[in-house]
Amino acid sequence: MDFSRVSSSSKIYVILLIIAVAILLLTASITFKQIKMLQASADRVAHTLEVDMAIGNLFSHYIRMESEEFRAVLLKKRISESSWKDHKLASDISFKTLEELVSSHPVQKSRLATVKKLQDTLYIALMDMDESIPNETVIPESTRKKLLKISETLEEIREIKNNMILEEQRLMVERKKEYDSRSYFTPLISLIIALFALGVFVLSFIKIYQNKQRIKTSEAFLQSLLRTTDNIVNYYEPIYNASGELADFRIVFANECNRDYLGLEPDEIVGKSVSEVFPFLLLNGELEKMIGTFNEQQQVQFDRQVILHGEKMWFQSIVSPMGRGIMVTIRNFTEREEAAEKLRLLNEELLKNNQELKDTEAFLEGILRSTDNVIMSFKPINDKAGNIVDFEYLFVNDRMEGISGDHPALMIGKKVSEVNPTIFKSGVFEKMVRCFVENIKVDYETSYVKDRKKSWFHGTAIRSGNSVTVTSRDISSEKNTLEKLQQLNEQLQIQNSIFKDAESVASIGSYIWYLDDGSAQISDNFYKILGHKPNSFEVSYNQYRQFVHPEDLEIYDRLGRETTEKGQSRVDGYRIISKTGEIKHLHLNGRYFHKNGRPVSVGVVQDITDNVKTEEDLRARNLELNRTNAELESFNRVASHDLQEPLRKIQMFISRIVDADNKKLSQEGRDYFAKIENAAARMQSLIQNLLTYSGIDRTHQDFEEVNMNVVVNKVKEDFAEEIKEVGAKIESENLPTIQGVAFQMEQLFGNLISNALKYRNTTTVSKIVVRAERVHRNQITGPFTKAEKYYQKISLIDNGIGFSPEYAEKIFEVFQRLHQRAEFSGTGIGLAICKKIVENHHGYIYATSEVGKGAAFVIYLPEVH
Repeated sequence: MDFSRVSSSSKIYVILLIIAVAILLLTASITFKQIKMLQASADRVAHTLEVDMAIGNLFSHYIRMESEEFRAVLLKKRISESSWKDHKLASDISFKTLEELVSSHPVQKSRLATVKKLQDTLYIALMDMDESIPNETVIPESTRKKLLKISETLEEIREIKNNMILEEQRLMVERKKEYDSRSYFTPLISLIIALFALGVFVLSFIKIYQNKQRIKTSEAFLQSLLRTTDNIVNYYEPIYNASGELADFRIVFANECNRDYLGLEPDEIVGKSVSEVFPFLLLNGELEKMIGTFNEQQQVQFDRQVILHGEKMWFQSIVSPMGRGIMVTIRNFTEREEAAEKLRLLNEELLKNNQELKDTEAFLEGILRSTDNVIMSFKPINDKAGNIVDFEYLFVNDRMEGISGDHPALMIGKKVSEVNPTIFKSGVFEKMVRCFVENIKVDYETSYVKDRKKSWFHGTAIRSGNSVTVTSRDISSEKNTLEKLQQLNEQLQIQNSIFKDAESVASIGSYIWYLDDGSAQISDNFYKILGHKPNSFEVSYNQYRQFVHPEDLEIYDRLGRETTEKGQSRVDGYRIISKTGEIKHLHLNGRYFHKNGRPVSVGVVQDITDNVKTEEDLRARNLELNRTNAELESFNRVASHDLQEPLRKIQMFISRIVDADNKKLSQEGRDYFAKIENAAARMQSLIQNLLTYSGIDRTHQDFEEVNMNVVVNKVKEDFAEEIKEVGAKIESENLPTIQGVAFQMEQLFGNLISNALKYRNTTTVSKIVVRAERVHRNQITGPFTKAEKYYQKISLIDNGIGFSPEYAEKIFEVFQRLHQRAEFSGTGIGLAICKKIVENHHGYIYATSEVGKGAAFVIYLPEVH
């Protein structure tokens, strides 16, 4: 499309300006001699003209700002901050100029002060309008109110402008009379008209030139927008038949997306008719809709499915009248339709499940009415102290009439003490109270005498919310049906629990939306999600809209429009603001069908706010974890070289001094060097242990099957000299094979056996026992995630000095020691390394002990699959 067509040439305006200037100069030359003679009167007239021009200039700025704001609303684009500053500066300059010109006129000065106040109001209204420019095609009511506010302010300004102009005109008449008294009427008027016309022509030319520049800028912007959009954008101009009726359209412009989606070259289709290029538009009356859009100047929208290259594609067309033709914007929503198809299948599954649930409800109701058992529901009655003193009948099935002769409907609402006072003597009342207070199921047996015939009944009392449900069964001749009745009661309890708690537990609400009138019904938990009590207000499509987040109103409106028109929508979620002001994310799943001849949409919504927040927290934690890992790697590099290098030099120089000058040193000096050497050795051991502790990771890339018998035997070999020296005995049974890292397992049992040897009881023979057993995860009470069904429990038990139970958790912390260094050497990291190795293998470790009775370290490791 050639947008330059909307901009006409400026040559005609230049020619008109030259002619006007020539005429004005001729008139001015004729009346030049009279001008000097009437200079005094002319100055006053000129002052009036200056005021009039200043008024026009000032108020033209307001009109221009209004025009640009309306243009911004139509183009859905905010005015830049620099433009606002330019407009405000220009209007302020014009205002000051006019203020100086009317400074000697009190009336005009007062009116100008009023304009100043209205000008400030106009600035605020225009900037507020600019900040809330809507993105919708249809201007919202709030935007219309703001536009009305701007128009009302401008109307007041125009009224003041008219009054000021009238005042200046009045002054002009008075001064013209004064001028007429001093000179000839015709030359003076000719000169005034010439000067005024010259000013008007100059201002008009400037305005026209500026408008032309803005049109060129808009043209460049639209060209850029059409090149970068993902939608097909075409512009058509009408083609009329011989009768003068609109019969077709000619393609004037087509953007590059025609090639991307439809395989049509834009340059090749420009100039051709729409029916020739898009013949499928004739099939469903879509061309007629486009003709109607142009004739009625109203926008239309329609969707259609096409098959391109053997694949189904869905397009949405928006046809809008524009200038001498129509603009057609086509959006590809194939992915959305495919997702909607998947959602439809899910809705069908949900509808099937709902039907099964209804069948189950009908089945249970049939059981209640057809069973031979007496089923009753009671509400407790409390005294002022809160004690239960009686019960009220809430429900009694028809079986009661056949046993006692009482009609169930007449029993509802009465007290048990009125209908069946014998329960207070038989102990049944106490059992019902216990059932409600302790929330437990109570079984009992009781007898009933009618017509001198005694019958025995087995009763089961179950608390259901704020009531007690009692099922009584005649066991006089049907004792064999006890098990079946218990199963029935359990199923009834489960069903009732599911009906009442399922939605609340899953943060789910359900709804039924009648599409013909917008009325709706929502579940109790849906009310709770909105922050309201159940049934606290009547729900409808428009009533519910007030809860939708303002930024998601367009999504909600599209949901309503698509569901009403097509029975389904691609919208699957939006945000709401609850009664308490909390923003919640809802996921939507709906199903369309007909109920009693009415179109309805049935579905569920789920509050996924916590999931959204959890995902955001997880991303933040991952970033922090990456930063911590980088710091840990930096520490490892420093510890592995920079910290150990000074220690090695200290140890080397100590060794050299001791070897060379040991005899020259005093006994006290040799003792000091021995302490320095021990301290350096402890420091080196501490660094090695810290490197080991920080080097244990959770990548699991080197996991393999590890035979624990081999691991323990390897550790025995490593500590053979020490074991022999202290005379310790180490016993190990047949140990399992686990999935893990072999050298970490050796490090784990090496640290544990080393501790057992270090903290041995010197008065007895040191004994260490390692044994294992297979346990179910339900047998493990440790606070860790039990992902596997079975675990290997490996225990290492010694008869050493032990420790107080209060330190059972403290010993696994880094740098925690229970003894002074003078008593036992060590860094306080060994058991922390053990704990980290076990956790790296998805296991759990804990210790039990008493002072003087040895210690036991218990390890749970997942079983190999």
